[in-house]
Amino acid sequence: MNTTTNTKFNYEVFDRQMVTLLDMGDLFIREYKDADFQEKVYDIRSLCIKAARVCRMTDQDFAQQQEDLTYQRRVKNQLYLADLYSLTEQLAFQLKKYMLKAANDNTSTPENPLLYIEGISELMPSIGKWLGTDKKQKKSFNQMIALNAEVEEALKKSSAEKVHPLITPHEHVTDFLHFYNMLTYLIFHFQRMMEVAGEEITSEEAGRLLTNIVQQYLQTEEAFEEMRHYMAMLHYEYEDGITANDIKAERKKLVKEVPMAMQTDFMNYADNLNDLGISIRRKSIPLTQEETDALLIAIAKYQWLSELLYQEEHPESSKASLYNKVFHTSLNGRPVDLVWLREKIGQMIGMASRKNHWFCIYSVLKYHNYIKDQTAKYFAEQMQHPDWFPQLSKELQFNGDTLTEYNGYLSVTNFTIWNQKDFDRYRTLHHKTKWSPNLWRKFQDLCYSMNEVFNKNNRGTSPFS
Repeated sequence: MNTTTNTKFNYEVFDRQMVTLLDMGDLFIREYKDADFQEKVYDIRSLCIKAARVCRMTDQDFAQQQEDLTYQRRVKNQLYLADLYSLTEQLAFQLKKYMLKAANDNTSTPENPLLYIEGISELMPSIGKWLGTDKKQKKSFNQMIALNAEVEEALKKSSAEKVHPLITPHEHVTDFLHFYNMLTYLIFHFQRMMEVAGEEITSEEAGRLLTNIVQQYLQTEEAFEEMRHYMAMLHYEYEDGITANDIKAERKKLVKEVPMAMQTDFMNYADNLNDLGISIRRKSIPLTQEETDALLIAIAKYQWLSELLYQEEHPESSKASLYNKVFHTSLNGRPVDLVWLREKIGQMIGMASRKNHWFCIYSVLKYHNYIKDQTAKYFAEQMQHPDWFPQLSKELQFNGDTLTEYNGYLSVTNFTIWNQKDFDRYRTLHHKTKWSPNLWRKFQDLCYSMNEVFNKNNRGTSPFS
């Protein structure tokens, strides 16, 4: 189960970019021998630009697949991985062939400026090891980057004698290597996705993921119109007022809207998204996009009816009148008590000592699906609104830029799965030199400490009004 509701990322665009990259790479290899030098220059640089774009999309792909309960992308991951292995093998062969020739040829022509470069061939065994499938032979991504820098330096020293009028020889070779590096990064990415597909998760995590998926789906125009029509229909049918029994009857009708393969699970677990989520995860039932949408809208309707039922059975409950632009007003079919939420955020603020610690508060709130509008600017404005925390100390006053400074790996993945290996890859690829190598660990430790305020033993009053 995976939705493509994020306006900044969807799989139709990602797949189109991946297919185009692979097709361009395959064409480049097949026609390299017959192409003139100028064509080669333009083609390899076009490939570098395309590969860079795809690499920058992989973090969102990672985040989306982390939220995928049924591994719908598993087959795609396997296919892309196989194609990337094939392409990198051919690219390395082509590069090695010209470098080996350069070591044994004393002639040079504008069409083949690599011929006079000496000493590069001895670097190729290191590159060749990347083609093996034995994990013991694989080097880290950072080692590959270091190797690239070493090759660039050797090329600069050895290519000073003759320069093509339009581009230096070492630039052409480093374009090859940059493209190869990015293909290697994509291989790492899809290998990582294959590992994710085999991970077990807790029922609580499955429920969190399912809640997040439903929330994202409801933000689409199609889902919004469907829910608005459904609410209007019920108000029309029960113009004299809807009772608790009416609500329960309407909830039972929803099973007919659910795909047949999921009806039993829906009847058994619709009241508990944790159990429903883990059931979906374990079955890994392949659903079409239409079936997925039908299931999500049925869950959304059930949750909305459950919220009405709660209000009907607990008339004393009322929504807080706090200013609110960024938080969901209901969660799992129950209205959220914003006063309670403000208290919990206050406890997290007590653990912060500088303004960038707001990123940790923001990350924890996202993890628990409280944040509806994830625009950093709006979050910063609301947190300093008179209804929330207007008297922040100077050290804790912040704005949207404080949060967007950490856009990328840290912002698109939940804090519980941050790790050194993935952080280092992202930091290196995107040249985040201002980020400390231990930044992820410091933030993660603080996130875990802040997350304790939401633990069951520390809940205090209910999160629901």
